[in-house]
Amino acid sequence: MELISFARSGDQEAFTSLMRSHEGGIQSFCRRFTKKPDDAEDLVLETFVEAYLKLNQLRNSEAIAHWLRSIARNLCRSWYRKQRMGSPSFSSDP
Repeated sequence: MELISFARSGDQEAFTSLMRSHEGGIQSFCRRFTKKPDDAEDLVLETFVEAYLKLNQLRNSEAIAHWLRSIARNLCRSWYRKQRMGSPSFSSDP
């Protein structure tokens, strides 16, 4: 895919185009997983930030949808583990 080549070379508009073309699927996946729209939106953004940072690790340009979903799935699993553990409570007692 030509967009991926441009994005890898630092073309932010190309990456934005890639993001827009896959945003709906990632958003749907994250919403189904979290059942919380605000958390899902955060995870979508995290997915694309991580994808941008790791774009050079994408081996097969044709598999970008699968690669993005893998990133989203890993982030959702991490989110789920944090939800199960709950936020730590800190005591003000010395």
